[in-house]
Amino acid sequence: MRGMSMLPPGMLLLLLLAGSAAAQEVRVLSPTRMDCISLADRLARHPRGRVEPALSLGLEGQALCQAEHFRAGATRLRRALRAAREEPVPGLARP
Repeated sequence: MRGMSMLPPGMLLLLLLAGSAAAQEVRVLSPTRMDCISLADRLARHPRGRVEPALSLGLEGQALCQAEHFRAGATRLRRALRAAREEPVPGLARP
């Protein structure tokens, strides 16, 4: 531990944090049918969920989920939710 005292205090803290972060296990779960249902329900309840571009993205997402392409479907549904949350800019047409 004597060699560690030669390090600047900030570097020692970084080394300690890096070691503890590396010890944690990261698990990524693929979306499921239930995730698609939950996202589609949230989009349906959103006030701007039936306005373009959220509408078409949501329909694409639901179709992908029904075809059991859950990852792609959930991605489209999340994009639809983000589009529904965006405030429309007056006088600016969307492409």
